[in-house]
Amino acid sequence: KPFYGAFQPRLGFSYALDKNNKTTIFGGFGIYYDRSIFDISVDETLKLSHPTYTISFAPRGQAPGPGQVAWNDSYLTASKATLDALVHTSGAPEAWLIDSKQKVPKSKQWNAGIRQVIGDFSVSATYAGVRGVDQMALNFAAHTLKPDGSCCIDFDLGAHGFSNFIYSTNDVKTWYDALQVQIDRPYRRTALNKFGWGLGLAYTYAVRQIQGEDNLGDVFAYPNAAGIPKHPSNDEKHRIVVNWITDVPALAGFTFSGLMTLGGKIRLDVGCPGRFCGAGYIRGGYTVPGTFPYQNVDLRLRKDFPRLGRTAIGLTVDLFNAFNHNNFGCYNTGNPTDVNFGKAGCIVSDPRRAQVGAELNF
Repeated sequence: KPFYGAFQPRLGFSYALDKNNKTTIFGGFGIYYDRSIFDISVDETLKLSHPTYTISFAPRGQAPGPGQVAWNDSYLTASKATLDALVHTSGAPEAWLIDSKQKVPKSKQWNAGIRQVIGDFSVSATYAGVRGVDQMALNFAAHTLKPDGSCCIDFDLGAHGFSNFIYSTNDVKTWYDALQVQIDRPYRRTALNKFGWGLGLAYTYAVRQIQGEDNLGDVFAYPNAAGIPKHPSNDEKHRIVVNWITDVPALAGFTFSGLMTLGGKIRLDVGCPGRFCGAGYIRGGYTVPGTFPYQNVDLRLRKDFPRLGRTAIGLTVDLFNAFNHNNFGCYNTGNPTDVNFGKAGCIVSDPRRAQVGAELNF
């Protein structure tokens, strides 16, 4: 049923400590509701109407082992009838059960800080906190942890015609705390030569913890969210963001601006969680190399033409990831003895690309 209880109050304040408003304290608090992810919510019916089967084949010419099907070259076909016969004799679907009273994810967010105006610059320090509750996770009914916390006790659900039941819970919680120091010089032109510029610099130190899943966004909590305790999440603690805008005196009407993001070292877990592998799991045991492993620079050149009455026209050229820096991810940290240990398995940023745009105001 539709959820009508998303009461989301927001409260903010600022108070100047001097009559010139140069020193200000500020803060805010709010409650925020997220939406349920649609493609998960519909899975309860979609998985049954369009089931997915997993079948393990024995190597050609070898007798099938437990849970395997003997290989036959006739399976190398697009014939639906041949594959359907294989599925219905050897596979069993999963049933997804989404709680009819599934809660909508919610978070409480707040901040408090102080801002000081120094000449044309504004300097501020802010603490920000977020506490998330009722986050969604998917558990596996066919498995549970042993009394000692290791994995797993398995249940035979074959009598029901399903290989497994996957059910939803609201057991995931998150904690986020950050300190941000920011320096801003708003864009303005000087009175003498009408040359304008602006600058912003922000440094953030942040820590995050989660409970009920191994990494934020995993959704699947194997075997269940209750078996995953509160722990630090694999994330970067340091981030620097710089933005700027300046007139180009040699090119009348042109402005040059940009945004640079530098992400600090990321610590990743080594091995797999203790409930799976026992000893040998080191949380945060691998640090991604490089002072700023994540780097991205976006540039923009804009031309504003003289106004025609109340009409203004502007043209922009954007260059994203201007230096075509590869930001790597998917690091192999499962086994320290692996020859590929520490190597990246994917790129998490887009390559350099350009964009041309036009703006008309009237």
